[in-house]
This record gives sequence, structure tokens and C-alpha cells, in this order.
Amino acid sequence: FESREVTHALHLNSKKYSEHIALNEYYDGILPLIDDLVEVYQGQFSLLEDWMTIDGKPEMEDAVKYMTSVVDYVKTERYKQIKEEDAHLQAIVDEIVNLQYKTIYKLKYLK
Repeated sequence: FESREVTHALHLNSKKYSEHIALNEYYDGILPLIDDLVEVYQGQFSLLEDWMTIDGKPEMEDAVKYMTSVVDYVKTERYKQIKEEDAHLQAIVDEIVNLQYKTIYKLKYLK
């Protein structure tokens, strides 16, 4: 959820068209994936009740640095939070990582 809010703010402040569009595609695409992940997880296990709040960080000013930190976090935490054998949940996380790397590509190389 944090990445959706931060990328939306970065999108609104962007002065580069390609960055503006890439961030728009990310924040439009991430919520359905998060929704799928949480609903499937809750259907299998139980309701998630403790949600973290968004904390401002210096890297939130630079879109590439921010997206890189988000994908690194997801890749580091995914097996701590979801068992590897829960392949159906890991497949949704794979889609999230794909969207994140696609966004990084667009931010870095498309002008």
C-alpha cells in the first residue's frame, strides 16, 4: 500500500513525461495485485489485522531509488511472510515483482 501512495505522489510531482506515465501504470496496477494477494492469503489462513503505517524515507524523493528499495524489500521478505510451498500466493508476489521491475525499466530507460 505504501508503494502505491508514494508512487502516486511521485507521479504528481514528476516533470518527465515518461516517468509520469510509468508511475501511473505502477500505481494503477499494484492495487489489484495486492488485493488478490491479501484476499487469497486471508481465504487460506485468517484475516490480517495489524497494518503498518507509511513512514517517510529520503529515497521517496527519487522514483528509481524508491522502486528499487521496494522490490528489494519484497524479494527479501517474501519467504519470511509466505511459505515457499504456497505457490499460488508466491505466483501473485511474482506478478508484483514483475510490475516493479517493469516500472524500474521504464523509469531508467524510457525518455
